[in-house]
Amino acid sequence: MSITRGKVVGLQFHLETSEESAKALIENSAGELMEKGKYIQSSEEMLSDREKFLQIEKLLFKLLDNIEKI
Repeated sequence: MSITRGKVVGLQFHLETSEESAKALIENSAGELMEKGKYIQSSEEMLSDREKFLQIEKLLFKLLDNIEKI
């Protein structure tokens, strides 16, 4: 969460996640990923679409470039 000029920007997920950081998270959280749940993705699901990582990286930079305008 970020506070800028008295305004708050809240994010529901980590825009800074890269394919490499997702792989590290998967490697270090393997036990937790074994659990089943509506909001728990498998490692295969997380890594299935490389384009998603490129898209969120673009969103991150767009947010950072424009946050001062908020």
